[in-house]
Amino acid sequence: MENIEILIKVAEDYYYSGDHKSAKQIINKIIYKKNNSRALEILAYIHYHEGSEEQSYSLLKKIATQADATPSAHYYLAKLLIKKHKNIESLQQLRAAIRKKSDFFEAWNDMGLVLALCGNKKDAMNAFENAIKINNYSSKTYFNIGRLFDELKNYDEAIVNYDKALEIDEKFIPAWINKGITLTQKNCIIKAINCFNNAIRLDINSSQAWFHLGACLSAKGDYGGAINNFKKAIELDPLDEKIWVSMGEAYGKSKDLQKAIDSYKKAYEINPSGNFIIDGLVFNKLVIGDWADLNNYIDILEIGIEENALLINPFHLFSISDRVDLHLQANKNYHKNLSFQEKKEKNIYVKKGKKKIGYYSPDFQSHPVGYLITNLIEKHNRTSFEIYGFSFGECYESDPVRKRLTDSFDYFIDVRDMDDLQIAELSNNLGIDIAIDLSVYTQNSRPGVFANQPAPILINYLGYTGTSGSEYFDYIVGDAYVIPETLKNFYTEKILYMPYSFIVDDINRIKSNKVFSKEELGLPSDAFIFCCFNNSYKVNEKIAVSWVNILNAVPKSILWLSENNELYKENILSFFYKKGITRNRIIFAKKIDSMGDHLSRIQLADIFLDTYPYNAHTTALDALRVGVPILTISGNTFTSRVASSLLILLGVPELISFTFEEYEEKAQMLSQNSELLNSIKKKLLSVPERELVFDATKYCRKLEEAFEIMLNNPTKNLINHINLAA
Repeated sequence: MENIEILIKVAEDYYYSGDHKSAKQIINKIIYKKNNSRALEILAYIHYHEGSEEQSYSLLKKIATQADATPSAHYYLAKLLIKKHKNIESLQQLRAAIRKKSDFFEAWNDMGLVLALCGNKKDAMNAFENAIKINNYSSKTYFNIGRLFDELKNYDEAIVNYDKALEIDEKFIPAWINKGITLTQKNCIIKAINCFNNAIRLDINSSQAWFHLGACLSAKGDYGGAINNFKKAIELDPLDEKIWVSMGEAYGKSKDLQKAIDSYKKAYEINPSGNFIIDGLVFNKLVIGDWADLNNYIDILEIGIEENALLINPFHLFSISDRVDLHLQANKNYHKNLSFQEKKEKNIYVKKGKKKIGYYSPDFQSHPVGYLITNLIEKHNRTSFEIYGFSFGECYESDPVRKRLTDSFDYFIDVRDMDDLQIAELSNNLGIDIAIDLSVYTQNSRPGVFANQPAPILINYLGYTGTSGSEYFDYIVGDAYVIPETLKNFYTEKILYMPYSFIVDDINRIKSNKVFSKEELGLPSDAFIFCCFNNSYKVNEKIAVSWVNILNAVPKSILWLSENNELYKENILSFFYKKGITRNRIIFAKKIDSMGDHLSRIQLADIFLDTYPYNAHTTALDALRVGVPILTISGNTFTSRVASSLLILLGVPELISFTFEEYEEKAQMLSQNSELLNSIKKKLLSVPERELVFDATKYCRKLEEAFEIMLNNPTKNLINHINLAA
């Protein structure tokens, strides 16, 4: 017996010194004489470290059933079970190891990892804390705690623990990367950039560090810098589709549209079912008017959303689908995937003096939202309300809309450099009663602010014409047409039904005194002028085919479009040419910086042809303001019913169609009936209801009436639809 124990000790010494061959020779001699469990355990470890994991697993599985199995035997068996994704069995072995050795640091640490994988975050945290009590100098355990706090969306605590890991090991690259990602979630972009630069300094071949550094630069609007970093990341890891997606997004925002499309196509080649790929590809193809293969991509996208297997940017869906059920599902999926800080409980409204209303937006500038909201802010009743603007967009001090808005708010606060939780806390500290999100999921939006309850009442308004799919918005502002009674269940918010249209314009947004001639704008003097000044991503092949049919039905007519971008112009001209429409019948309007001049020039159009399923919004107001009739197709989604809402309010519902055929017939009929067309134009310029759209005074009083109703019912269980038209 003594000889066997001596041999085992010698074998152990060889094993721990790394001489596995000598250790194995001795163990085999022992096993030949007697089936000794300790000898078998050492042999299992040798197999484990030599990569013969199945042999190690087989031996440890037998050993672990014996009463004298060591804590290490249970632990190594647990590690092998983890690799086999047998998490429940691995937990049993880890617990067995800890029962035999309560200060087994590695077992506590790995138990935390497995419990986190199983979704048992509370017990996982307890396991990590026990590990730290045993060894508070483990950078990896602090790192694991940081990751767990990340999963719990408690970003501040996550950063605390990443910092502890880095205090112990300042060269711990994963901690630098994860800390940077967490800071990005908090919108602390500059600090995040420093983290990723530190990671790159330690390992220039870290693709993830380059990738996330690029994402930070993209968030700051430095798309060129972002693209350079994405390229470096791709050199190191060309098969990570997420990098290609981010590069596609950066190229799109920098208007290098073909490269954006190529990037999304590469991502699709790598992973056809990846998130944010198909919608990015479809959207950018729409931007340049390239409609080849779009229907195939859209079919795949719709199936992915229906099966909850695909995440997309919900804004992209406005241009793609008129299915309200699809929009609701896509928004719910997107919202669930967003990384918010730990959600706070609903605030309770406390009655005091003036009600404090906060408007939150990245678009307080020359932007459709900026144009439309300015007069409304000016018209608020300062006797009853105090109006705050929270701006998280770029600051353009010379922008005239920005200047007017900063003067209009009682308090205008630039919160670009604050994280979501800080903005929400600032709002709470200021006593904001109603917080109004003017962007929701549009570019540079900050949904995390609203997830953290900046006020007792939260409203989705104007900038994003669809449901948020979230549980924290109380209301969405609509009207009886854009959200009819039959469709309100496709919105997670309660509906605030405005008595007029949901949209309002600025009374000061008027045409200039400049008189344009058709000749200087390149328009033929004797042609009937159809126009569409919508963004290119709203134009699709179906609507373009209708435009072809209209031009064919009205031979002496032209189509006047916004030029948008060069690729769009080329593709549109090519499409119409292939359909038999000569190039001289498609005329592109150049961008004009002056809104007044733009309103003056569009008077030259005879009819505005709207797009579907994404209607004209601000561009509809532009046309109607100067008396240009809009022919629209009304659908099911909010975005496909906006123009119709305005036409009903202005008393010209006859301009609404419900099919492409009806749309084409009305265009042809009106082009051939100048008396009827002129009467519609006169009506648009003289109807009393114009002031309900183009002057915010009455609209503002009704909105304030709604605010009072909301604040008298401030708790969740009392919130219901508000119908100001009833």
